[in-house]
Amino acid sequence: MKNEQLVLTPVNIQYRPDNIPALLDDLKQSGLIGAAIGDLSSYRFNFGENFSDLISFLGCSPSIPDSSKRDGSCIEFVFYDSGSQFLGGKNTTDPCCPECKHQFKNWQQILQTWQDNNNKLITCPACNHETLIPGLNWRYRTAFASCEIIINEISEGTALPADALLQKLENFSGCNWSYFYRQI
Repeated sequence: MKNEQLVLTPVNIQYRPDNIPALLDDLKQSGLIGAAIGDLSSYRFNFGENFSDLISFLGCSPSIPDSSKRDGSCIEFVFYDSGSQFLGGKNTTDPCCPECKHQFKNWQQILQTWQDNNNKLITCPACNHETLIPGLNWRYRTAFASCEIIINEISEGTALPADALLQKLENFSGCNWSYFYRQI
């Protein structure tokens, strides 16, 4: 389970909170995050008292990480000043067209083009649907965002953000949030 993450991101890839302390305070009050780990400016936190209510663990005997052990289990917040970033990891797989499910096997080349000119539309060779690369179906294995909430030591498919947490983030930000799993 080392180096696996459940990552929450806003669906609006340009969204970055204007008031980071207010977001952190809101999530601390909700019980998602607890005490800061190290300097508050590192944006790393222990799990809060309601962590297991806001993150739904799946299966009959889930392995819930313990942030008090200091083994890497924690919640981290990352805010990018330079705009939307590709957040993929080792488990990123070929994305699909959102219309016809055609797999883009050359996604690394398409990604480079997007990074050079992020307004460039790509066209699906199977159905001619046009979209930006963040609009492809990445199958919960990556996202594009200007900020991310990283929950460390969560294996793919073992936990999901509860609807209450996604709603809290939406209420704060004014936009929907989603999640994906990343291996680093």
